[in-house]
Amino acid sequence: MRKTLLPVEYLVFPNGGHDIRRPENVLRLAAATEDFLARHLGGRCEPPSKEEEWDSLQQ
Repeated sequence: MRKTLLPVEYLVFPNGGHDIRRPENVLRLAAATEDFLARHLGGRCEPPSKEEEWDSLQQ
């Protein structure tokens, strides 16, 4: 994707392993997914709550 200059987004959970099991990480992933789909497919997206914010996880 980077070779074709497409934007790449991913999240790194510092307290996560190879899967998403912690409830706080599940909430953040769901909120980030909702935002991503709304931006790329159109539609509405609810702003993240304080517990759902994922900005610090973006790489």
